[in-house]
Amino acid sequence: MRTIETVKGQTIYDLAVQEYGNVEAAFLIVEDNNLYGIDVAASLPVKQKIQIRENDDAIRTGVLQRLDRAIVISE
Repeated sequence: MRTIETVKGQTIYDLAVQEYGNVEAAFLIVEDNNLYGIDVAASLPVKQKIQIRENDDAIRTGVLQRLDRAIVISE
């Protein structure tokens, strides 16, 4: 696992797309970071540390290549 920090306005859904290329990976983020019970569509605190899996079947490398390391924030 590696650790990232959130930026202003990011949700778990945003992180799932940014880091996994796959919105369904939001559930992995919840599980890996013990974020049960929070609104996955709500903005996370700025600079919150989030654990991200480096190897997982949920990772969509084609999508990540198209995003080209962009920070994803849905507003």
